[in-house]
Amino acid sequence: MRLSTGTGITGSGRIRDISSSGAFIETKARLLTDIQVELMVIGNESAVHVVEVTANVVRVEPDGIAVTWSKPPTCAICTAMGCTVLCANVIQPE
Repeated sequence: MRLSTGTGITGSGRIRDISSSGAFIETKARLLTDIQVELMVIGNESAVHVVEVTANVVRVEPDGIAVTWSKPPTCAICTAMGCTVLCANVIQPE
């Protein structure tokens, strides 16, 4: 994935955790909280298209940033990112 800010900071990253409200992105880009970032998510090998989404940085850690979606994708986040495996918290019917 690629990320950029309105102030010209750009970088790359990898989504480690994702939910309908946000994500944790592993990145070496040095960002501050309370800034908006534009994310271009390529997804995994099963993704059929690139997803562009705007997010707000809410936490900065040594190995990355936590973001909340400013405007979530219109489809399910997992579908948008090209996931083909159900999330661990989904109970499969017997």
